[in-house]
Amino acid sequence: MVGTVWRLYSALSSESPNQCSDTYLFTIFSNVLLKRPLVTQCVTSAILFASGDIIAQQAIEQKQEKHDVRVTTTPCPFSPHLFSI
Repeated sequence: MVGTVWRLYSALSSESPNQCSDTYLFTIFSNVLLKRPLVTQCVTSAILFASGDIIAQQAIEQKQEKHDVRVTTTPCPFSPHLFSI
């Protein structure tokens, strides 16, 4: 699992277009999804949930200087259990 995360990080941080192509990232994600489906869905759900809350606070509620981290992080531990299964 750590090796897969490291490959994903190195692909995202590399400047080579071949290393960071959409198909390469999708291949890594697909491999992790096949090996550990529940963990991958839980992490994906938490990331999407947090991203949606950040977008809602920044774009809709106009909280550019005062982002409420507590509002974002409080429901994140519960979102994988609710939305990934």
